[in-house]
Amino acid sequence: MTVETFTSSGTWTCPTGVSSVQAECWGAGATGGKATNNNGGTGGGGGAYAKTLTIAVSVGVGYSYVVGQNASADSSFNSTSCVAKGGAGSGGAAASTGDVKYSGGDGGPGQGGALRLMGGGGGGGGAGAAADGSVGAAGSGMGGGIGGAGGSPDGGKGGNGGSAGDHGAPGDTLGAGGGGGGHDGDFSFNGNGGPGARGQVKLTYTINLTNIVSIISDMSA
Repeated sequence: MTVETFTSSGTWTCPTGVSSVQAECWGAGATGGKATNNNGGTGGGGGAYAKTLTIAVSVGVGYSYVVGQNASADSSFNSTSCVAKGGAGSGGAAASTGDVKYSGGDGGPGQGGALRLMGGGGGGGGAGAAADGSVGAAGSGMGGGIGGAGGSPDGGKGGNGGSAGDHGAPGDTLGAGGGGGGHDGDFSFNGNGGPGARGQVKLTYTINLTNIVSIISDMSA
């Protein structure tokens, strides 16, 4: 069995002896929100996970794949054969395409109420291949919310929200949302949200050696 993992977009060319692949996609996490004078920033949502068990492919044909790098970008293989939504909205599984789907966690809300000090919300955890990502914690008057845990076994932890006046932390790879920025009224500073983590595409397939031997025999005849 062959496994190929891609962390940037490209084209995969089907090798001899392969007639189908299993595709797995992880969407990118969303960037956390910037704080305002009235609220700490909301944490970014985690990206979804999707797996399509069998996709028919033809030898020598190139199949495009897209790996979301940040800011809620989707990841996909062969356009719509397998699609994992980036971390926007409510987790993403419902809008993804695949036989198996899990949602990223929503970002936590920032502290509101136009207080002097307002922490940002924690980023949502990225979905894993076997579980949803967890929701980020809400920000408080002094501290940022803790990022949500990634879904088992490979989803990334969400970035922590910024404490008063601090920027949100970036999401941990894989597919985690960034933390929201914190507000510091004493210095009139609004922290930026942390960036979301990239997505990923993985292909798993078996090379049929019988087909290869048959092709070689035909060429030798």
